[in-house]
Amino acid sequence: MFILRLLLLFAFITLSSCESTDIPKYEEMSEFELVMHNSLLPENEQIVCQEKRREWIGGTFHRIPRRCFTIGQLKRIQSDSKYASIRGVTSIKGDGSASGAAGF
Repeated sequence: MFILRLLLLFAFITLSSCESTDIPKYEEMSEFELVMHNSLLPENEQIVCQEKRREWIGGTFHRIPRRCFTIGQLKRIQSDSKYASIRGVTSIKGDGSASGAAGF
């Protein structure tokens, strides 16, 4: 019985140590840390960040936090917006759906 408990304890410790992988928080990285991180990655996986800012949008003042994206994500957003403008879509919603005059 003691051996069984010891094996279960060992298995639990092993599994819990495997579970705690650190995912980098790009929004909290300095520019130097981002450069070092990006130096090891292919272009589409490199991270670029938009600094936090404050501006008037639609008549109200907004605080926009620092946001980070991969270059691949930005290319996909850009190609989606080009496709939407070709098809006559007036806006792309946050859920990926589009609205506008064009019918598919």
